[in-house]
Amino acid sequence: MGKRGPKPKSNIIRLLEGNPSGRPIRLDEPICEAPPCKPATVKADTLASDEWDRLMRVMPDGMFTALHNPVLAMHALAWSMLVKSQAEIAEHGLTVFTAKGRTTNPAVKVWKLASDTLLKTSDRLGLHPGARSNVPKRGETPFGGKFSGLLGKN
Repeated sequence: MGKRGPKPKSNIIRLLEGNPSGRPIRLDEPICEAPPCKPATVKADTLASDEWDRLMRVMPDGMFTALHNPVLAMHALAWSMLVKSQAEIAEHGLTVFTAKGRTTNPAVKVWKLASDTLLKTSDRLGLHPGARSNVPKRGETPFGGKFSGLLGKN
């Protein structure tokens, strides 16, 4: 049986959401100031590279660091697989004819695996719709607000 309760969130996600639980911020979380760096596998795939660049443009500065590289790469490559498998399905249909008869297009399985990976990585990166409403707008400080001075920090 797995762990009970919600998955732990990173400090930055908790601070962006306003720490609604009021629980203490963990001090043992790894801190990395290095920006994410696009891996060679992502650079080699045009669709994955474009998705990586899109994520870097739309998310606030400092949201992702070099610690996020593996999950960002997985997300970008899964996006590429999803787009390619969708094109394959559009071209050949959901079923294909083989020597043994009619069978499901293998691209359908790839599409399913890619979409599952995208959902998982989106959750890990804070990209799901619930998290999107809590991400600060560009130029706005994520720790501001009318109660920002209550804890002695501005």
